[in-house]
Amino acid sequence: MPQAQAIEHLVTALISGNRADARDALRDAINDGNTAESTVEHLVWPAAITLDALWRKDNIERSSYHGAVLMLSQLVQRLECGYSRAPQHGSVYVVVCGNQSGEELAGEIFSGLAEASGAEVVFLGACGDADDLFSTLTKRAPDAFVAFASSASDAPTLRTLLDRLRSSGAVPGLKIAFGGGVFARAPGLAEEMGADLWADDPFELIRVLGRSGTRDSTAVARSACRQRRRNAA
Repeated sequence: MPQAQAIEHLVTALISGNRADARDALRDAINDGNTAESTVEHLVWPAAITLDALWRKDNIERSSYHGAVLMLSQLVQRLECGYSRAPQHGSVYVVVCGNQSGEELAGEIFSGLAEASGAEVVFLGACGDADDLFSTLTKRAPDAFVAFASSASDAPTLRTLLDRLRSSGAVPGLKIAFGGGVFARAPGLAEEMGADLWADDPFELIRVLGRSGTRDSTAVARSACRQRRRNAA
């Protein structure tokens, strides 16, 4: 089945709440020779973007949107069982997301891919307050803090957290990475807030983090983020 048709079929099943059809859409993709990772990137994620656009334009009700994304998240967790697993490389990522279900899905997708790549991942879900996040980060001392924020209302908490982390130096070497949501819709915001790395989707963010293992390579990866933003403008 052509990709556009497969995406439309999946979106229709999700909006109608037809779990069997949604599962069949993913099963068909796997049976056509796609890997679980490719199915998530090229079928599940485009479906999620389509759902988000329909909801933002008031073409579907909030309850339908929430139910559809919840179903997608459950399907993603099933697909994660089929990911190829790399040896653990010792990196630890703490991941948070905004309050919208779409950003929780992005966080889930990123977390599954990061685990498959060999990282240890702590997915905390929706952003708490800055003090709580600061305490968690200082206790766990991760290599990267990753946030998928859904709206401008999430930015103040993250800005306060970043300012405190930078001024205190409480987690030496911590990389700050922002993805999707408000950061995709407002080019330049992530860098202005002090993020080291940023991307529009969880797949690119995984690749960006993979290129930022040292201080020098982080600078190169940050430069690539800027170039990608200029190319998209």
